[in-house]
Amino acid sequence: MTTFLENFNIPIGSVDIDFFNPILEKDTPFYIDSYYLTWSPNKYVQTALETQKVFMTELMEALKNKDENKAIELCSHFPEPKFTGLGVSKDSVNGRGSKDIKVDKILTCLKSSKAAQSGLLEDLEELILVTENIGADTISDITTNICLKHFADYTKEQCLKLGIQTSETQKSFGYFCLIDKKWKKIKLDLPHVPWGKDKIVGPVILIPLQILDKMISYNSNYLFTNIATPLYKQEAIKKYPSASFIYSLKSNGEKRVRVKDLRKQYPEYRGGKNKMDELIADNPKLLKEYKEKVAKSRYLKRKGNDS
Repeated sequence: MTTFLENFNIPIGSVDIDFFNPILEKDTPFYIDSYYLTWSPNKYVQTALETQKVFMTELMEALKNKDENKAIELCSHFPEPKFTGLGVSKDSVNGRGSKDIKVDKILTCLKSSKAAQSGLLEDLEELILVTENIGADTISDITTNICLKHFADYTKEQCLKLGIQTSETQKSFGYFCLIDKKWKKIKLDLPHVPWGKDKIVGPVILIPLQILDKMISYNSNYLFTNIATPLYKQEAIKKYPSASFIYSLKSNGEKRVRVKDLRKQYPEYRGGKNKMDELIADNPKLLKEYKEKVAKSRYLKRKGNDS
């Protein structure tokens, strides 16, 4: 297997890099964690974060105002990225052979979400918490597309440092313009390498390692376990004080809940994105609580493991 650096005869370990060094013959199962953008000191990542927030503001306003034409236009520019080496494809590289992220799929998911339709969501990664069929891979790919120009600028800077030649791409790529708040196309100045088993030459986008992870910090199961379940316990104690799943500690008499029994007897306390969507729609403050209690904790843990 050949890496990006090895292709240019740069031995791994001979240079200090802060980007993911893609394997050219196969994809590597990493995702962009959009929440990690918040913590990066990298100037290109900071601008990417700003761009992503502007995109989300435009999309949430379109959904709240039921401006379907604008929502369709905003979500019509998410091709499967084929130039980062990130993903989960086993027999190909850069998502080759997989489908683009269809606009109807995205909009169907968003229209079924009360939180999205209410315009409550502020950050792209929050879509994972409440929207069916949108997961880490989709958010990662959408982030790549929205912030493509910033990652391309970062790539060019890294190549200049390493003495790697770049050239203009044959085709134009779409990116979301931070200033004009709309999608535009541009040809990019990027390094080119032979991708895949067939050695098809194509461009490379380098992604900073600090915003990548195998499991991203936003997950509806994390929301259910860490935010929703404590609320459900409190509610159950008040509503069903004499239920068999309620018990008291001998030490101080504190009421506790046998969660499995609670969920078995009352299905409304079970998980699922639909339930989490309703919970967020009724309690918007829980998004901030999730960010502070769960996402931040996972990021700091990951950062500690990297140290």
